[in-house]
Amino acid sequence: MHHGWVTAHTLLTLQTWNESGILNFHAAPVYTPQNEGDKFVPALAGITDVKGDSYYVSYPPLGFYAPYYFMKLFFLQPTILSLIIFNLLLHFLSAFFIYKIVRQLLNNNSSSELAPIIAFIIYLFTPATLWFQSNVYFVDMLEQFLWIATFYVTLKLIEEENKKNVFLFSILLFACCFTEWMGLFYAFMAFIYFGINSIRKKQIPIVSLICVGVVLMSIGLFVWQYSQISGFHSLIESLTSKYKTRSGFYGENTSEFGLSIGNPDSFIRLWEHYFTNYFNLIFLPPIIIVAFIFIKKKKLLSHKYWLIVVVFFVVPVLLHHIIFFNFTSLHDFSVLKSAVPLSVISGLLIASFENNFNKKIFIPIASVALLLYTIIGVKEFYSLYHQYGLTDSCEKLATCIIQNVKSDEAIFIKGDYPLVSPMTYYYSHRLVTNANDSIEAKKLSLQYHHTKGVYMECDANGNCLSIQHFTLQ
Repeated sequence: MHHGWVTAHTLLTLQTWNESGILNFHAAPVYTPQNEGDKFVPALAGITDVKGDSYYVSYPPLGFYAPYYFMKLFFLQPTILSLIIFNLLLHFLSAFFIYKIVRQLLNNNSSSELAPIIAFIIYLFTPATLWFQSNVYFVDMLEQFLWIATFYVTLKLIEEENKKNVFLFSILLFACCFTEWMGLFYAFMAFIYFGINSIRKKQIPIVSLICVGVVLMSIGLFVWQYSQISGFHSLIESLTSKYKTRSGFYGENTSEFGLSIGNPDSFIRLWEHYFTNYFNLIFLPPIIIVAFIFIKKKKLLSHKYWLIVVVFFVVPVLLHHIIFFNFTSLHDFSVLKSAVPLSVISGLLIASFENNFNKKIFIPIASVALLLYTIIGVKEFYSLYHQYGLTDSCEKLATCIIQNVKSDEAIFIKGDYPLVSPMTYYYSHRLVTNANDSIEAKKLSLQYHHTKGVYMECDANGNCLSIQHFTLQ
């Protein structure tokens, strides 16, 4: 599976919660299996408690809670298939809300019935959403749905600031902020937009105050909960270190793989992410441009609606890209967020196109363009899905570990990604550390407070070539 390590990263936490209980781990994303040999092994970025359990604290925990309780509700085990089912649900619901949003934006501005459906299909069959909101799961995928749903309620709130809309907005905004950092950027833009509206109307900025309260509550709960693991100071140190790595503003030596704001290769890589994930969109702009050249009536949508889309969809994506530049240029799923504004904007442009053309001309052109878009999107998804398909190497290595390693032995292998990755951790339900030789393995074992360990050499396919058990005095 393309980006199987992301799904495995999530499943590692869900697996441990399912076996040992979520409340035994501060209700926080733990990634240490409950074997004596896995204690105090820093396999992923995070912090470690006094019991030797390590936690992933880069994001608030709601992105882990949602699939965990979804599986509990439907009596599912934490497996790849279970997460795919959950993700497919998010994908469809996200596309459905895209449809609702375009309809809402076009209300009283266009008679188009086709534009919302086209926006729905564009979102559904964009390679980025097909890959990352259907086949793999991490907190970004839940955030995508929550962000879209929050915007739909925001539109309702702009129309009518009643108690129901304010309540729904508050709940969804909190969910966004307690899932991924995009929620904070959205809250910031909502604070500005509703604040300016309140000033114009000379009213108390209720929604802006709610935005401030939600952000403070989500950050406060996040800090309080994760501080229970190993203290406030430890949490801040971990978050500071992680941000330096993910921001890209502290030089190539600090940023992961050297992808920093000052490295031109980072921008090339980012362009490749966009081109690969949105390749089939190339068919839409030329058609729209040609259409507008020949449009005589120029019945365009109100500037108000374009401003709303820019404020709540475009700007938050740009802020996320800039503030987490290393993350954006490193991970191709970082551009998943852009599927939202691109789908909505495409729907609005198509509505403008339809407003100015005879339906006998519009419908055939739109149908052909949409068919091409869908075919190319699925083909691109299919080819990349297989190109990056996960081999059996991690499962083979995991089987070897299960058969040959005792639960009180720390595991060291001579290997690299994908062998030393969450995929191997998940399949074996053990943590694995890279070591170049048995001497380094023994040094690391002492560093991790283990007297028993195993040093394994394997080939790139995950076949074990040698297994050396050791005991330190």
